[in-house]
Amino acid sequence: MSASVDKTTKAIFAAIENDDLLTFMILTARRTDGTRVNLEAKNEHGYTMLEYAVIRNRPDLVMDLCQMGANLKTNWLEPKGWGNNYTGSLICFAAWQGFEESIEWMLIYPWNKADVNERKHKPDGDTPLIEAIRGNHRGTVSVLLDKGADPNLLVGLHGTALRLACSEKFRAEKESLRVGVVRALLKAKADVNLPAHSPPLAAAIDCKRSDSYVEIIELLLRRKDLDVNYTGVVPGDNQHSPVTALTQSIGKREWAIAEMIVGSRPELDVNKGNPLELAVQSGADGEGLVRMLLATGRLSESSYQGAVETAIRMNSLAANAIARAMLKEWAAVAADMKTELARLREVAEKVSS
Repeated sequence: MSASVDKTTKAIFAAIENDDLLTFMILTARRTDGTRVNLEAKNEHGYTMLEYAVIRNRPDLVMDLCQMGANLKTNWLEPKGWGNNYTGSLICFAAWQGFEESIEWMLIYPWNKADVNERKHKPDGDTPLIEAIRGNHRGTVSVLLDKGADPNLLVGLHGTALRLACSEKFRAEKESLRVGVVRALLKAKADVNLPAHSPPLAAAIDCKRSDSYVEIIELLLRRKDLDVNYTGVVPGDNQHSPVTALTQSIGKREWAIAEMIVGSRPELDVNKGNPLELAVQSGADGEGLVRMLLATGRLSESSYQGAVETAIRMNSLAANAIARAMLKEWAAVAADMKTELARLREVAEKVSS
């Protein structure tokens, strides 16, 4: 403790340390000479009373200090010697630690209220909601959403809160926690299409590791406002290859998910990104999806052209069977099937020669 700090201030910090509410209330009451305790005085670690109460998770003391007007917009909190390795604001720190009661008091008094959407360090920095998700605190997520946290704010590393919850960057202690967080965010009207280049559905498909991801994908696909025809990039793909939900699923060989997408969304563009050709290239594994795509009746001539040529070039019994099935469907939509058959015959002759 600094030598300039008076005995009363030292005793207040001791009361915070010991969670001694009665002593704290007595010491912080108005003095007989009409002066008040300096709420912004700092201890030997450089913390104000409110910072120290938050760090020590003393919600009753946080309540009193917030009510008395202690500064909630302090400088970046850098706990030293606490093992937290954290740099951020008070409310972000509390969210990361899951200090729900303290957060509620920090957001309750109109005359002294923290910003529930406060950013860390920079304009696109993490918010308390992002910190609560990173910290695996489902209850804190709900508290923040109830207090008006915006689930659609874009943050630098995570996109949005929903995208983070759907991605492998959210290392959930239990998979049920991941699903619970996603449900809470969807209930709070999280935008299922942000960020446009890599939406939550893309994140979930990319890191599908367990049944919880299938449940999350199902939840997203049930949303009528979901743009299932987005063009994004595969997370972590340095080539930034454009993908759709369907082609991404095929690329990951997640056939059940690909079939779920085709079967659940009638507005799906089954031609975008050539999913039929990609499924044919996968041989027997993709056969079920090929037949589902054929059954939609929405395939274009160009989709048939590429897929049938691919099947012919593969030159296998299974591929030939698929080619015949595709030719049958193609004939119903082809403008000039006779010309197409002649061209395909040339392809087959080159393959067999």
